[in-house]
Amino acid sequence: MLRYISTLVSWLHAPHVIVGQDALLRHAGWLGWPANIGPAAELYASVYKNASSPASVRGLVTNVANYNAFVATTCPSYTQGNAVCDEKIYINNFAPQLASAGFDAHFIVDTRKSYHASQLHIA
Repeated sequence: MLRYISTLVSWLHAPHVIVGQDALLRHAGWLGWPANIGPAAELYASVYKNASSPASVRGLVTNVANYNAFVATTCPSYTQGNAVCDEKIYINNFAPQLASAGFDAHFIVDTRKSYHASQLHIA
C-alpha cells in the first residue's frame, strides 16, 4: 500500500502544482499521542522519500475532519492528559520529527467546518 501511495504522490509532481498530503489520521487526537507521533512522522517521510521527494509536495493538511481547535484555551477532558491537545501544539511537535526523518513539511490546518473556528490556518 505504501508503494502505491508513493507512486501516486510522484505522479502529482508537475510544474506549477503544489500538493499537500492529507494527514490520513487527520488531527492531534489521533497522531498527537507520544506513542503515535514518531511512527507517523517516519511513515509520512517514507511516503515522501519513496516518491523521490517531489518539490511540489510542500507538506500536510491536518484536522480535515474539523475535530480540534487550532488553539485550545484548555485541553479538553477527552485528551486524558495528553499535552498535544490542539492543532498548533500538534504541528509544532510533528514538524521537527518529520524534518529529522527527511520531510521538511509545512502545514495547512483546516478548521473551517469546525464549531471551534471558521478559519484556515497555514503554518
